[in-house]
Amino acid sequence: MWVFPLKAQPSLEWAKIITDTTFYIDDYGNSACLAYEGGYIIAGYTYSPFYGNNHGLSDAFVTKLSSNGNVEWLRCYGGSKFETANSIISTQDGGYLFCGYTTGSTDGDLSYNTYGNINSGWIVKINNQGQIEWQKCMGDTISNNIVYYKINNASDGGYIVGGVINYNKTGNIITHDNYNVLIIKLTATGEIEWTKIYGGSNDDVISDVEPTADNGFVVSGYTYSYDGDVIFNHGNSDVWVLKLDSLGNIQWQQSIGGSREDYAYGIKQTNDRGYVVCGKTNSINGNFVQNYGLYDGFVVKLNEFGNMEWSKTYGGSFEDCFFSINQTLDNNIVVAGYTESNDYDVHGFHGGFDVWMAKIDSISNLEWSQLYGSVDVDWANIIFQTPDMGLFLCGTSQERTYDSTDHYYMYTKNVYALKLSPEVGIAENTIMPIEPLCYPNPASSEVHVRIRGVLSGEYSVTLYDMQGKPVQKIMTFDPETTLDISQLPQGVYTIRVLGNNMARSERVVKSKK
Repeated sequence: MWVFPLKAQPSLEWAKIITDTTFYIDDYGNSACLAYEGGYIIAGYTYSPFYGNNHGLSDAFVTKLSSNGNVEWLRCYGGSKFETANSIISTQDGGYLFCGYTTGSTDGDLSYNTYGNINSGWIVKINNQGQIEWQKCMGDTISNNIVYYKINNASDGGYIVGGVINYNKTGNIITHDNYNVLIIKLTATGEIEWTKIYGGSNDDVISDVEPTADNGFVVSGYTYSYDGDVIFNHGNSDVWVLKLDSLGNIQWQQSIGGSREDYAYGIKQTNDRGYVVCGKTNSINGNFVQNYGLYDGFVVKLNEFGNMEWSKTYGGSFEDCFFSINQTLDNNIVVAGYTESNDYDVHGFHGGFDVWMAKIDSISNLEWSQLYGSVDVDWANIIFQTPDMGLFLCGTSQERTYDSTDHYYMYTKNVYALKLSPEVGIAENTIMPIEPLCYPNPASSEVHVRIRGVLSGEYSVTLYDMQGKPVQKIMTFDPETTLDISQLPQGVYTIRVLGNNMARSERVVKSKK
């Protein structure tokens, strides 16, 4: 049973266990995004045999939640071996796209897979009801182990995928050695445009890849290398940040850390075109000079060119970590992960590992810190701000019960979701909810799209015809943009707006001139 703080900013609106709670059956919540029609989408993997379309062992799953956290549908994807969904996004056509990997299933949803008995990167496109539209695997029948960790929308309407590749020299993809960072650019239909591999002679691992305002990409992860593409290493593992152009060429890189272990798990571009990075560290020198004990969570702020503006650690005497980071509409930062501390920056610990979330201002000061959880192991993989200025978190929670007959504990891991209210004084007094306004409607020559509220980074406006085909797309930071519909035939069109803190659709009517 979870325990929640009685006095907190923001306050808890609802908390839900999403998946099967049968003991000995584990489910993991890895990723989430806003749903176009309202509510939330969560992806992960499950071992539960009780879902109607489970294929065996573990399956990737996707579930749709209402705005109140109720499950509207849940679907499993996979074959008879192990599959997982590690990252999911909303797509411009109103559906969703997730990535993960398969350990070699050639049956079920993967009957087309030719990479048997090897880890293959796996991408699945689904519609707004979770039905598969297309899917892709990438691997090698002999030697390459590929795992996809993150997928995101690209500014040209395609997708960017980040993962790792483990190279055996009999394979057909040339890497540097051990695990390397793998970045793949896809078209809107999943065709590969380019593939790039980055790293050195030791392990290099990706955690996140994000589109940037200049139509490029930024990558976060960590490296044990000190050669190849890695220019510098402070010792052991370093946080590694790569800035790529639209073709995957390295524009700049940063190795961040100290002489011990430093890991990055999330990165976001900020409104000033800089970047914030989160993760964990146990270093006490280099870029991280303060450590409260074991691992601390950290946040690093970089400018547009990768130069460090500030770095700071947060935590207590035991292990603390941030897995997810986002900028809020008041230009501050929210982070989430886990903690086993109960001192310094962390208070209210329940036992095991607790979900830990915090808000940090734009110059690194801790504004507040909250813990949620039980006496067992709980962690958050995702945090983002919702259109009503609240916060949404999801992750995994472990529960246990004692068998008094056989005298042992039974454990299960479940997927949870939390919705938190807006902070007192922000939603009411300073920030309007994010909503698109399309006018005039009907229109004959132009449609203006105005965003009401405070923006968080770049967003896209896409116009779809009556067959669902995109006919115009604009990427912008501006609160208002204009679509030219003068040459389009009469009819009903759909405008979809997609950004860091919004996913909305509106219909407009093209009338006679």
